[in-house]
Amino acid sequence: MSILYVLLTTFGVIFLESFLVALGNLRFLFLLNVSLFNKINWKHLLSLSVLSSLILDVIYHYVLGTNLLMVAVPLLIMMGISLAVPLENSLPGYSVKFVCIFLYYLFVAFVPNLILTGQGTVITGVMLGGMVLKAAISVLFCVAFDIVWSRLRKKEEGTKLRSL
Repeated sequence: MSILYVLLTTFGVIFLESFLVALGNLRFLFLLNVSLFNKINWKHLLSLSVLSSLILDVIYHYVLGTNLLMVAVPLLIMMGISLAVPLENSLPGYSVKFVCIFLYYLFVAFVPNLILTGQGTVITGVMLGGMVLKAAISVLFCVAFDIVWSRLRKKEEGTKLRSL
């Protein structure tokens, strides 16, 4: 049954990713990974990330593994920082998420071109401003997701739905 959940979630992520990239160049796969970090079983999150990133590599005409690399590095940084700073619903947790999301958008700007052509991309001030804006919007999504998650789930058991 969990395989079915992962496959259905993967198709939903691909649809939302394509829609949000066309709408405002926002990336949904990484937002979902950041939002579900330490909330669901890591095996389910890993399988969702690998499958979705490989499909998105094909859609964006990247070398296979590029999206997975761009998702994994900021998540590993966030995992390392989470050992010292709690990532739960607090200002330090959301500031760590902001920095990791900003790093992800920075990687999106130069890693695919670096892998494909071997040349870096010039990062301008306008691009940095856009990355900060997209990271702020993404953190607002994380806050909204955490609020909805806390209302739907029991505090002790994150996998069980709260009874009405």
